[in-house]
Amino acid sequence: MAGQVSDVSELPPPDPDALAVFCDVDGTLVDIADTPEGVHVPDTLRATLDSARDRLSGAFALVTGRGLADAERLFEPSRYAIAAVHGLEIRTRPGGPAESYRTDAAFRAEIDRLAERFSDREGIIVEDKAYAIALHFRLAPEAEGDVLTELHRSRTKLGSAFQVLDGKKIAELKPLAANKGSALRHFMADPPFAGRRPVYFGDDTTDEHAFEAANELGGVSVRVGAHPDTRAQMVVDDRQILYTWLKLLSGGRSG
Repeated sequence: MAGQVSDVSELPPPDPDALAVFCDVDGTLVDIADTPEGVHVPDTLRATLDSARDRLSGAFALVTGRGLADAERLFEPSRYAIAAVHGLEIRTRPGGPAESYRTDAAFRAEIDRLAERFSDREGIIVEDKAYAIALHFRLAPEAEGDVLTELHRSRTKLGSAFQVLDGKKIAELKPLAANKGSALRHFMADPPFAGRRPVYFGDDTTDEHAFEAANELGGVSVRVGAHPDTRAQMVVDDRQILYTWLKLLSGGRSG
């Protein structure tokens, strides 16, 4: 059972020489917005992450369901190592080359079918990530059943190498080839992450694989927001505790 964290002192000591830090974006570092484009990263948060990245000697990464270009746009002009589309796109060094999953024609056809099916549906936002497709229904919660039905129909056609992810007012069709846990392991295999203790912060079911990976690697997993079935070791209800920890890690004061 996850331990409830009510003070920053209950989190791991923010040691920049020993840790590798991974953060989910939407719902963890920033509030979820009605649309992906509606999310804003404050300059103060970006400055804290820049300092944390530098003090960690680069052992800091964002791990997100967003596409790589979208995630980089959100944090520009800052640059970080990023695992995007749940690990289907990975840039292990800021500004370095990206590794990505290769889609096949059948999957591309299903992405196109779903996009056409929902592109004119009021309140539904279709996010074509090239390596996955996400359907946001926060503005049309009554469409959840229809969205899930169509995504599962596509998954059945494509076979067992694909999955449907059901998140916070979003559902997604993606290959099973990668997840946030495999992304964390990918980072931890090489410098500057290798040899450090991973600390992972996330908020959703898509982060559970990363919680599990961090635990198995002797690290720490922290969920932002309570959930009865989480694999995270700790739960933080107040995001300000996370911000304070990151500030301390960056060399700033907690006050």
